[in-house]
Amino acid sequence: MSVAQPNVPDTAGVPPVARADGAVTTTEPKATEDAVPITVTALAEWGIYNSSDELALEADSVTSVGYDSEFRIADFPIEEGGFENYDKVSLPFQTRVVLTKGGTIEERRTFLATLDEIRADTELYSVVTPERAYLNVNISRVSIDRSREQGAGLISAEIVLQEIRQTVTSTYTSSTAEPSGADVRNDGTVQPQAADEATKQVVEAKSTAVAAPGKTPFFSSKLGQTLVTVATAAGFPAQTLVTQLGGKSIGVTLAQKATGMFADITMNGLPVVAGVLCRDAVPLINAAHLGFPGDLALFDMKGNSDPDFTGLGSRFKLLWASAT
Repeated sequence: MSVAQPNVPDTAGVPPVARADGAVTTTEPKATEDAVPITVTALAEWGIYNSSDELALEADSVTSVGYDSEFRIADFPIEEGGFENYDKVSLPFQTRVVLTKGGTIEERRTFLATLDEIRADTELYSVVTPERAYLNVNISRVSIDRSREQGAGLISAEIVLQEIRQTVTSTYTSSTAEPSGADVRNDGTVQPQAADEATKQVVEAKSTAVAAPGKTPFFSSKLGQTLVTVATAAGFPAQTLVTQLGGKSIGVTLAQKATGMFADITMNGLPVVAGVLCRDAVPLINAAHLGFPGDLALFDMKGNSDPDFTGLGSRFKLLWASAT
């Protein structure tokens, strides 16, 4: 006894089954009807958009959009086992978008290739929904799902995007009444520069004049020493920098106080000297047993005054002389 075949329509989303006329449907499955379709009228509402306000991925459906926002509350222990909160910090949010893509093999290949391209870039995207847009995000994770229940011809891609907070450069200002109360300005890593001939002549003359009898001067061209200038910035009462000298990472902090300028110096992250009064042409380390390569000193290039923060980098130069 023959069994009549069901009258199954040949339409999108219907798996390949026999119809009443004996034909077999060949249309590959599309997104399910409960998904949010990406249509011409919905392009301005749902999806992942690039900086040009264009869809970054051409999908068939947006099946879900998620949003995670977290705040860290800092605390510290107090007496008798208690804790006290003192700060609340907002962490970068995350948003999750699940897209589905069916269609032909070429359409699915194009979708996956585009996804591979954008997941590795650093462009800022926006996740747009009718109620809210999540701006300045970048892809942090992608998960691809293919299952028997959905059909082999349907790709489901979960895309996790994280907020990117762009750094804002601000101008250093100090409103303190006295220079000694100013915050420390971090100059980061600076590159030492070879001293010019005029600087070498001034430094050699002053080094020889202030050197104690029988002692080696800070710098002498006759000894074959190298003299380099370490860049400092004028107008900042307190500043810190890191530079490479003699193969070592050297940190220098200069701070203007009421009684003069003082220096803290580290080598490879470890303190060498601290609270040294800066005097014109007087070495700051002056102790070979500390293992410091050569020595550092501040020189007045226009006179014989002790350094002041207003003339750093121009009149008062921070110089390094290699060891003999």
